[in-house]
Amino acid sequence: MRLPAWMIFLGATATLCVTAGIGLVVISSRNQHVLVGRDYYREGLRLDIHRAREAAFDSLGWDLTLRRDGKWLVVEADRAHPETHAIAGGLAGLSLVLQLRRPDDASADLDAPLTLTSQDPPSWAGIYELRPGHWNARAVFSDSGGPRFERSLTLVGTP
Repeated sequence: MRLPAWMIFLGATATLCVTAGIGLVVISSRNQHVLVGRDYYREGLRLDIHRAREAAFDSLGWDLTLRRDGKWLVVEADRAHPETHAIAGGLAGLSLVLQLRRPDDASADLDAPLTLTSQDPPSWAGIYELRPGHWNARAVFSDSGGPRFERSLTLVGTP
């Protein structure tokens, strides 16, 4: 007895769906996404605080650039809009810590304090040995009362 073509089509479709589902379960169980953490709920609550600090930084009228110069990490501030009257001393009077995160290796994460090297325009630098590759960075400006401003940056490339 020969099966009708529609039964073969339905059976093949069901087999394909089950195989794809099993494949997705296997792949997702072997690959842990870097954004999923144990304290994801607390991180979600802190997200609004990070966004507020980034908005406060945007209101100053500055752009930040992060670059590697040999072993030196350099953060430079440039006026985003020349017509704004942002005061350089507002940033220069704060301490800067660069939070460096490796998307592929959390053991390489580093909090790097940088030293003010110029006041107008403000720039900061520090010597740090970093692996080549992609780094996510967050510049956190603080005073004695704690963090005031933040800006997310990316560092890509080799030293």
